[in-house]
Amino acid sequence: MGNHKPSLKTALSIDEQIKLLESRDLIISDRIYAKEVLERISYYRLSGYLLPFKTKQSTYKIGTHFEQIVNLYEFDAELRNHLFRLCEYIEVQTRALLSHFIAMKHPLDPLCYKNPNHFNPRKRSQFDKVLEEWEIELNRKKVPKFIEHYRSHYNGEVPIWVAIEIVNLTLLSKFYSVFKEDHQKEISRTFKLKKVYLLESWLRSVTELRNKCAHGSRLYGASLSSPALLSQDAKSLNLNPLKVFSIIFAAKYLVRDRNFWTEWVNDLEKKLSKFEQDIELKHIGFVLNWKRHLLSSPTDTW
Repeated sequence: MGNHKPSLKTALSIDEQIKLLESRDLIISDRIYAKEVLERISYYRLSGYLLPFKTKQSTYKIGTHFEQIVNLYEFDAELRNHLFRLCEYIEVQTRALLSHFIAMKHPLDPLCYKNPNHFNPRKRSQFDKVLEEWEIELNRKKVPKFIEHYRSHYNGEVPIWVAIEIVNLTLLSKFYSVFKEDHQKEISRTFKLKKVYLLESWLRSVTELRNKCAHGSRLYGASLSSPALLSQDAKSLNLNPLKVFSIIFAAKYLVRDRNFWTEWVNDLEKKLSKFEQDIELKHIGFVLNWKRHLLSSPTDTW
C-alpha cells in the first residue's frame, strides 16, 4: 500500500483547460483570447505564473484575472532578455580578463591554458576536465573561421587569446576555478573585491542565470538551484540569495563599465514600470529603493 503511486493526469483540450482554470476561480473575460494564448504558450508553461496566486484549496485568489497572468509571462520574457544582455556583457568581459591575465603571466607560452603547471596543483583533476571540454570545442568539425585558420596554419594549435573566444560562460567559470589562489586574488583585486571566493561564486551564479535566460526558464516567483554568496552590503540589505536580484546586485561589482551599468539599470527600471500594475518585486527578490542600491558605489571593496 505504501508503494502506491498516483496515476498521470490525462491530456486536456484547450477548452477543457479553460474550464479547469475557471473552476479554480481564475477570471477569464475573453475565452477566444485565452484559447489563443494557451495554443501559443501552453497551459503547463503558463501555470507556473499562477503559483503566487494559489490558495491552500488549490484555487486561485479572488480577483485573479487571466490577463494578469499573461502580463506576468510577458514581463518575465522581457526580464530574461534584459538579463541575458547583462550576462553576455559579463561573459565577454571575463573572457578578455582571464585570457589576458594568464597570457601576461606566461607571455612566451601562447598555449599556457594547456599547461597544468600554470594552474592550481591541488585542482589537477578539475583542470584536466576543463581542458578536455575546451579541446572538444576546439576540435569540432564546424568551428568559427578564425579557429579553422589557426588549426590549418599552425599545426592545429590555437593560442589562448583566440581559443578563449569559443569558451562559454559555464566553462569560463570552471576555468577561473582552477587558477592558482594567488592569481585569483590578483583577478579579484581587479574588481576591488576583498573576498576572493565571491568572484568564483558569482561567475557560477551568472552562468546559471544566463542558462535560464537562454532556455526561457521562469524567473518570476522561481528560485535559483544554488544560492549566490552575498557581499557584506548585500547581507545588510537581507537579500534572498536564491532570487534573481541577488545576482543583479553582484553584477554591480562585476560590471567595470559604469556607463553600461547605469544605462542597464535605467532600462531595467523602465521595464519594471511598464508592468508595475501586475508584478510584485518580492517575487524576484527586489528590495525597497533597489535602484539607489544598484547605482551606489560597492562597499565590500579595497
